[in-house]
Amino acid sequence: MAYAGEIAAILTAVCWSVNAILFADAGRIIGSRSVNHLRLWFALILLAGTHLLIIREPLPGALSPTFILLAVSGVIGFFMGDSLLFESYVRIGPRMGMLMMTAVPIFSVLLGRIFLNERLTIWQLSAITLTTVSIAFVTKDKRDNSTFEPGHLASGVLLGLGGAMGQAIGLMLSKRGLQGGINPVSANLIRVMAATAAISIFLLIHRRFFADFGKLRLSGVAPRVFGGALFGPVIGVVLSLVAILHAKLGVASTLMATSPVILIPLSRLIYKEYITARTVFWTVMAIVGAGWLFFL
Repeated sequence: MAYAGEIAAILTAVCWSVNAILFADAGRIIGSRSVNHLRLWFALILLAGTHLLIIREPLPGALSPTFILLAVSGVIGFFMGDSLLFESYVRIGPRMGMLMMTAVPIFSVLLGRIFLNERLTIWQLSAITLTTVSIAFVTKDKRDNSTFEPGHLASGVLLGLGGAMGQAIGLMLSKRGLQGGINPVSANLIRVMAATAAISIFLLIHRRFFADFGKLRLSGVAPRVFGGALFGPVIGVVLSLVAILHAKLGVASTLMATSPVILIPLSRLIYKEYITARTVFWTVMAIVGAGWLFFL
């Protein structure tokens, strides 16, 4: 199918926009670490059931170089990278947190060139630059965002950039693993299994594993975590794996990074954010840049 990777990347951005809002709300109630832990268990159950229905097997194949690559990508992307990203959402809000994620295409282009030998044309690099800069301008105007936490800007920015690097590394390792011919659903299940094991061991060592499950009884937490797991590590990540499988890493990462543009109407509706004319202009430019990538 023509543009299968690019279309999957745009759909991934839609899923991650919904995911960001749900997890930011849940994180303010129970904390970002608990959200990251619980959503992985929800995702693991959903993915295991999906894998059984589609692949007709309860678990992916035995240990192999592909399995190990995907497992490591899951630990780095889901456990380490997303833990940093979700804490960024809690401290500076989902839209400002996603501003930091505009660094993912930059990191991805570099990693793709170094480790995957992917060469982008000058026109593709220009489109990536236009889209990334536009997204940055779209997300930087937060003066009227009621979700912003004063005094948390510096730490939130550093956490967001750490999350961006984690996601870029996770995507690069995932693409290496997918090149072995594994189904994206199986690949995602391996990644979530590894990440769930890693965060569970970490929390057991610190004696905080069981306390998180009790937080599901708090009002509004369970549906937010479940919805975030469905749109994030289940549907969203499967789509992201399809995207990087059929498109170059830098191109797919750029299109997936358009989540802040999609978040604009949602932020206006939910958080009553003020949308400036400048935001509208850069939104149009981001759409132009993303559209440009489709035809290069």
